[in-house]
Amino acid sequence: MRTTTGVRSARRLAAVLVAGTALAGCTSSAPQGSPSTPSATSATSGSSTAAEFAALAARGVPARYTASYDLVSTGSPTPNATVAVAKGVEGLRIAVTSQGSTAIYLSTSSGTVSCQTGGGQSSCLRVAAPGSTPPPLFDPGIQRIFTTTLAAIAAQDAGVHVAPSGTVPGPGGQGVATCADIAGPGVDAGTYCLLDSGIPDRAQFAAGALRLTSVGAAPAASAFVPPATPTALP
Repeated sequence: MRTTTGVRSARRLAAVLVAGTALAGCTSSAPQGSPSTPSATSATSGSSTAAEFAALAARGVPARYTASYDLVSTGSPTPNATVAVAKGVEGLRIAVTSQGSTAIYLSTSSGTVSCQTGGGQSSCLRVAAPGSTPPPLFDPGIQRIFTTTLAAIAAQDAGVHVAPSGTVPGPGGQGVATCADIAGPGVDAGTYCLLDSGIPDRAQFAAGALRLTSVGAAPAASAFVPPATPTALP
């Protein structure tokens, strides 16, 4: 029965995305002692610094790219999951892989689809109409790093606090990423590091960190095709 299958798929999806949800789930303050803490710099605190970081974020909002990240929980010596991000004119695709299973969050002009792949099988559910928010079970939270949080920083939204937090080296050939502690309405509080292109190099929270390992060209349109025909939520 489709209802039973859909619920099982939802539960598997939630299990795979738990690491991403924990890291991007609205922590109340900037992290302490999280993995790879940014190094302090001589940057001067104040509105000019906030404006400069906002300018970096503004470059990232329209950026089109593919990128790979590690999800690492605080205290863990190895990644808990890997994350593949595809950001193109068609929308946003995030695939979180852990323990041989991959959960996919796919947001396009057609709406939001959640998929589960593993063991040679794939299943997809259409979880939100265009412009609508998916139910909590299908909202991994991690997508906000690349969408609403980045946009709020870029727009210098009222109440969003930006404080300089040093720099970190980007992955091979990507230069240095500039970091800031971010808090306020409409953002997930934490330390964000952005490359000169505005692409997130790191998002660090009390639970752990999302760390960039590679970045590439804009994705092909095929990246936004679900691996299985989506069915409606039960």
